Amino acid sequence: MPTFFAALSANYRLEWTVDQISQNIGANQSTVSYSEQIRQLSGSGYASGDPGDWAINIDGQPNNGSIAGYDFTVIDVLPLTSGTTVINHNADGTKTISVSASFSESPGGIGSGTASGSFALTTIPRASTATFEISSVPQSSVDAGTALTLDMNRASSGFTHTLSYDFGPASNPTALTNQTSGLGASSGVGASTTFTPPLALLNSIPNNLSGVLTLRTTTYSGATLIGTTTSTLAITVPTGSSYEPDFGTITNSEGTAGVAAAIGAYVQSISKLALAITSATAPYGATVVSSTVTVGGVLVLSGAGAVSGTMPAPIVGSGTVAVVGTVTDSRNRTHSETVNVTVLPYSQPVIIAAQVRRALSGGTVDDDGTYIRADINAAVQSLTVAAVQKNQITTKISTRLRGTSTWTLKTTIGPTGTVITYNSHAEVGTYPVNQAHEVLIEVLDKLGVAAAPLVLTVGTSGIPFHLGGPTEGAGFGMYSQHGPGTVDAFDQMYQNNGEPVQSAVAATTSAMGPVELATVAESAAMADITRAATPGGLAFLGLAARVRNKVRNGAFAINQRGYASGGSLASGAFGHDGWKANAATTSYTFTAAPQGQLVTLASGKGLQEIIERADVPAGSYVLSWSGTATGRVYNVGASVPAYAASPVLVTLDGTADVTVEFTAVGATKTLGLVQLEAGSIATRFEETPIALELLRCQRYYARFEPDVTDSILGLGAQQNTVLAWCLVDLPVPLRAKPTVGFSGLVWSDFLGFNAAISAFATTFAALGGTSKVSLTATFAANGAANRPGGIKTANSTTSYLDFSADL
Repeated sequence: MPTFFAALSANYRLEWTVDQISQNIGANQSTVSYSEQIRQLSGSGYASGDPGDWAINIDGQPNNGSIAGYDFTVIDVLPLTSGTTVINHNADGTKTISVSASFSESPGGIGSGTASGSFALTTIPRASTATFEISSVPQSSVDAGTALTLDMNRASSGFTHTLSYDFGPASNPTALTNQTSGLGASSGVGASTTFTPPLALLNSIPNNLSGVLTLRTTTYSGATLIGTTTSTLAITVPTGSSYEPDFGTITNSEGTAGVAAAIGAYVQSISKLALAITSATAPYGATVVSSTVTVGGVLVLSGAGAVSGTMPAPIVGSGTVAVVGTVTDSRNRTHSETVNVTVLPYSQPVIIAAQVRRALSGGTVDDDGTYIRADINAAVQSLTVAAVQKNQITTKISTRLRGTSTWTLKTTIGPTGTVITYNSHAEVGTYPVNQAHEVLIEVLDKLGVAAAPLVLTVGTSGIPFHLGGPTEGAGFGMYSQHGPGTVDAFDQMYQNNGEPVQSAVAATTSAMGPVELATVAESAAMADITRAATPGGLAFLGLAARVRNKVRNGAFAINQRGYASGGSLASGAFGHDGWKANAATTSYTFTAAPQGQLVTLASGKGLQEIIERADVPAGSYVLSWSGTATGRVYNVGASVPAYAASPVLVTLDGTADVTVEFTAVGATKTLGLVQLEAGSIATRFEETPIALELLRCQRYYARFEPDVTDSILGLGAQQNTVLAWCLVDLPVPLRAKPTVGFSGLVWSDFLGFNAAISAFATTFAALGGTSKVSLTATFAANGAANRPGGIKTANSTTSYLDFSADL
C-alpha cells in the first residue's frame, strides 16, 4: 500500500494512500481504495476558521471538496476524503495507475501543496480459448478429415499459443494424448491456425461412430505463461463406401453332386449353391463382426467374419435369382453386394397318361395276347443351356404277377439325345393268358428325379367261363386267379334273384359277431376301415371316385372369358374359369393345350378359387398340385394359414365356402393339376372329361360368343317401344341369380327393326329349376309393342353375352 506526501509548511504535510483490494479476472478489472489527510509533524498546533480546498485523482478519476476550518491544537491528523474506485486493466491484463492530490487555503495558515505518483496493479491472466470454425461458423461436430480453422480469441495481439489434443471414444476420451497431427501449427500460433482432424484418429474408435477431441491451448505473452484452456469437438466417422466394410466377391458354384456335369446350370429345387464371401475387411481399425448371404431373399448362410458353406436346401426360385452378401463391422456399418445367378425352372417328371393292355408280339391290342402293351405319355422338364437341351427322359417298365411282391424290370426306354417327352408304346412279354399281372411305370429325368410311379393291372384273357383244376377256382369272363374254392368275375356278380354281390371291408380279426355296416357319410369319409360299406355307401364312393376333385378346372383347360397369356387382372378379376386374381394387377402366362397346361404366375402374384360349401362336407382333405407355386386352403372368412408346398392337409368343418389359393414368392412360379379331395393321401390328378369339366364351370359362368353375325341368343317379345322380354337357354342351371355382361347386341323383330341394346336386367333365373334365364332388354330406338323378337349379335368378332354367378 503506497503512501504519497506533499509538504504544506515546515510543520504540516499532505498525505494520501492507494491500495489494490480485489480483482475481477473475467471483467479484467481491479478495485482500488484511497484516502487523503493532513498530518501535523511538529509544533503546538495551529487553528483557523478559514476554508480550505482539497482534491485527489486516481487514474484520471477526480474527487475534490473543502473544509470550513481546522484546529490542530486538539488533533494531529485531519482526514480529508477516502473511498474506492474500479480500474480497468489493459487488454493484456497489466495496469499502472497515476495518482495525484492537492490542498490549498486562503489567506494562508498551514500552507498549500500538490504532489503526484504512480502505482502498478497486479497483472490479470488473459489465456486464449480456441474455437473450431468453418467459414467463421463455430462447429461442435465434424467428420474426420474435415478442414477447420482454429480461432484464438487472444486478449492481446502479442499473445502466442502452443496447441495439442487428446482423442478417444466417449468412454475413454484420452486414448490418444498430446497429439499434434493435423494442426497447421502447434506452437507460436497467433490469431489462428488450420486444423484437419486426421482420418487415422478413427483407428482409436474401432467400435464407435464418433469420438471426443479435447484441444489444449496454452497462451504466452513473450516467454511468460498466461494460462491454459481446453475446447472439445466431436469427431465422427464419415459416410460413404470408403468408411464401410467391404469384401472381394460372393463366389458361387454348384453344391449338389452331379448337377454341374449333367446340366451345366443351376436348377430350381435341385441345386444347392456353394457360397462364400471372400476377403472381408473393415476400414480404420474396425473389424468385420458378421456376414450373411441370402438367395432369392431367403437367408442361407450367416456367421462371424467371412462366411462360406452350402445352402441347406435347394434354390426355391427360378429365372434371375439375386444372391446378396452383406458384411457388418464393429461400428454396425454394413456393405452389400449382389450377384445375379440364372436358375432354370424345374418341376419333377410327370406321367400325363398311361394305359396297359394285352397285345400280340407286334403291339396289336388283343385280349388273348401274351404280351403287354404299355401306352405312355410322359414328360420331363426342359432344361436348355445355350440353346442346347440338357435334360433327357428315361422310361422304365417293370412287371410282377398280381399278388406277389417282387418287380422285374422288363425294359428301359432312353435316354436318347435331347428327348424330353415320351408319347408312344412299348411291348413286354410274355404273360400267360390265365394270369393277371401288375405293371409298374417309372419316368425319370437326367437328374435321377422320378415322377410319381404308376401301377396298373393287366387282367387275364377274357373267356366266358373257366373252371380250373384241383389247385384253381372258377372264373366268369376271366381265368381263375385265387385258388381252390374261389370265384373270380370280370364284372359285377349277382345273387338271391338279382341282388348285387357287394365288396366289403372285412371286420378286424378280433371282431366278434356280425359285421357292422357303415353309413353313407362314414363310407364317404372312409372313417372306419373295420365297418363294411353298404350298397348305398359303395354307390356314393363310386360317384365320388368319378368326381372326387372339389376344384373345378384344376388343369386350366376351360377359358370361356378368353384370358390372354400375360394379361393384367385386377384383384378379384377372373382369368381361366374359376380362377381369379388374389392381388392387384395379377398376371400369368401359359401355352394353351386342349387337355390343360401349367400356368406361370408372375413373381409376387397369385390366384384363388372359391369352392361352394355344398361341395365340401366336414372332414379331412388334401390339396395337391403340380408346379413350384405354394398353396393353402381355408374357410372363407377364417384365419388365413401360411402358404406351403404340395400336398397340404386340412380339416374343413363344412360351415363355409372354401378358398383354394396359390402364390409365387420371390420369382415366377408354375401351377397346374390342382386337386382338393377327401382323405389324407394325395392321389393322381383326376382327368375329368372335358365336356363334364365345361359343364361344371358353366354352373358359375356361361358365355355366348358366336363367330357369326346375326346369331340368335334368345327369343321373346317387346313389352313397349323401348323394352323387350326374352328367355335365354343356359347349358346348366346357374349357382345363383347372375350378373349380365354383353357387347355388340341388338334387339330385332326379324322384320327389319334392329336396335342396339343398352342395358339388361335379370328378372328371374332358373325357371322351375331349369337352365333358363329371363332378361329385360333396353334399347333407344322405338319398336312396336307386343311384337315377337330376339337378341342377335351385331358382328362376328366382338359380340357376346355372358352370365356370371361366380364366387
